[in-house]
Amino acid sequence: QYNALDEDTDTQVDDFQRKLGKKGDDFVIEGRLSFHFVPDSLKIYFDCDLMTAAERIFKTSRTTEDKGRTAKETYDNLKARIDGDRERYRRYYDLDAYDRSKFDFVIDTTRLSLDEVRNKVLDFVKKRI
Repeated sequence: QYNALDEDTDTQVDDFQRKLGKKGDDFVIEGRLSFHFVPDSLKIYFDCDLMTAAERIFKTSRTTEDKGRTAKETYDNLKARIDGDRERYRRYYDLDAYDRSKFDFVIDTTRLSLDEVRNKVLDFVKKRI
């Protein structure tokens, strides 16, 4: 659920990324809007079936904002966060952070191991630099 704290947090993170994108070079950044704030970059979108993502989050030992008491509750939390993100980012910047067409490389990690994901990303980056 959106609240005023989100806007303050978003603004701080967005300003940081905007400044970093203008002066930084040779770094890796992860964020839902990094593609927008660091336009001169290789943009990679890690996709995953939402239920698989929820199961992965649920199985981790660390606590996250999305983790629920069950995998289904975690799915519901994750879906609600994505929907909230979409609404906020449309309101702030008139863009969809989940629009895969904004990225140079989209990889569906649903059925891939961590090593397979890493290798595919490294292959892509090596071809582009």
